Amino acid sequence: MMYFGDQAKASRHRENVMERQAFANAFIKRAKTVDIAAVIGRNHATVVHYRKNHSSDIKYNEEYQRAFERALMVYEQYNEKANEGEFLSFDIPQLLRLTKDLKNRIQKQEVVIYDQQKEIDRLKTAIASLTV
Repeated sequence: MMYFGDQAKASRHRENVMERQAFANAFIKRAKTVDIAAVIGRNHATVVHYRKNHSSDIKYNEEYQRAFERALMVYEQYNEKANEGEFLSFDIPQLLRLTKDLKNRIQKQEVVIYDQQKEIDRLKTAIASLTV
């Protein structure tokens, strides 16, 4: 099920509106109203409206309840606090090694990106010389 996107954004079908409402209400704990509105392609007033209707919809609308449960599952996948537990058991030397490893990996990726950018520039120059 899609919570937002080109097709859902353009559509006011009840199912799409409900999916956006469920998404907005699930992520309200993590993001500002205006940020959620930007993600779903609506203005902040729409998100405020979704919030006002949430309590009655969650009580009386089974279809919305299922949509909200799906949205909560997505939220849990992206909720940083849900993933903190794996690092709580690390001691400081382990965290320092992990940090050093991550810095090394980032540096290697930066070299790859630099080389790829040089290749892109070379290809652009080659293409430009062919079209002249």
